Amino acid sequence: ADFERGENVLILCGSRPPSSNPLSVDPEFWNDLQGRFREEGKYSELSLVPFGEPEVRDMIATTLEFDVSEIDHGFVRDVFTTSGGMPHYLRYALDTIKRNKLTVRLENGMIGMNNFIGDDNKLGFDSVGELLLHRLDALDSSVRTVLHLSAVLGTEFDLLDAVAAYEEMFRVDESKRFETATTLRESFDVAVDEGVIEQSYIFGEEDDCEMDDEDNLCHSLGNIMISLKGRRAHPFYAENRRLRFTHDSWKASILNVMLDERKQEIHEHVAMSLEKELNDDEAHHRGDFEKQIRVFKHWKSSGNFTKAAIHALDIGGQLMLLGLNSQAILLFDEVLDILKEMTDEGELDARYGGIGASVLDTIDPPELEYLIKLNITKGKAYSTLRRGVDGAEAYQSALDVSRHTHASTSHLCLKKSSNFRFLFFRPRTNNRH
Repeated sequence: ADFERGENVLILCGSRPPSSNPLSVDPEFWNDLQGRFREEGKYSELSLVPFGEPEVRDMIATTLEFDVSEIDHGFVRDVFTTSGGMPHYLRYALDTIKRNKLTVRLENGMIGMNNFIGDDNKLGFDSVGELLLHRLDALDSSVRTVLHLSAVLGTEFDLLDAVAAYEEMFRVDESKRFETATTLRESFDVAVDEGVIEQSYIFGEEDDCEMDDEDNLCHSLGNIMISLKGRRAHPFYAENRRLRFTHDSWKASILNVMLDERKQEIHEHVAMSLEKELNDDEAHHRGDFEKQIRVFKHWKSSGNFTKAAIHALDIGGQLMLLGLNSQAILLFDEVLDILKEMTDEGELDARYGGIGASVLDTIDPPELEYLIKLNITKGKAYSTLRRGVDGAEAYQSALDVSRHTHASTSHLCLKKSSNFRFLFFRPRTNNRH
């Protein structure tokens, strides 16, 4: 709405090429951008192409502090081939050359690469990905462990979130929390020096308030009363800061070398630490959807269907009360996808709500109960949106699942929960509203 009706507003957006990195943009809006908004002069694109060899030569000279005329053409070609001409990757390649002092004055008087690496690829790496992994492998194991945790936390995160998850992972004793957090911060400092992570200090909610002296006194007393709740009770709270990867390629490189089981394990520890914070100060975080959804996302990524379902139903219920039924449905589908993805695509068994019979036969009664609840609540959200066909399908999925399971298991699940009644309406049309 702001985009269409706003005046004197300039919005700048950046992305990787949509052809190789599809955007998560509403298709209808994207078509409008490419069509009528472009024609009306409200939207335009500027493609930033990679550097050519002349630009690479200039950047080599500037970074390594040589004259442009001194740079050997073979040197330029090697760096260009490794980086693909992408400025960000080019900087990584040049940083590696500078750190390892790989330049030398050649017999022809020009500046080139040391020839001990090899003639085929004098930089020693076939791609920037290999170069990044080489730099990561050179780090101490404690720093790599911290970076593994960081990659699971996301592109951007709080130092205190990393500390809390680390404490959960290694069961840090209460008396050693500050010492452990200090060690963790030192590991992050190394990552910052290496250009993997960058940081900015952040402040508490109270720091932005403007008050007179009397208000400040009352406010300080208030802080004393609430300081024992949530993260404010952590001895490292005053040292908190915001951290982020300098580029997504670092995070991607780290995640690519981690085993799926290890990633799920770390996601579980992160979810447990964040969930504990929510529970410690529930009143403060009750309306914080961002925090709640973060907990949900980590439970989902850990593969824990029951915990993810519990949070999805809680958050989804709040969204439905606000009339945000479409968003609630997306949340329910994310949880259902956990079981759907466990179903082998080549499986010949029947499917119930998109979930294979063999998967349903292995899940526990509590998981079955939440599976049914998710489909019923999803059907209710669709019905509120007057999408009768979709609502009926969700209700039918719940009924099919309950019918498929063994009688004893189904009876146990339905007995624990409220009485489920399935009412279906034959839609007047096959169109989805």
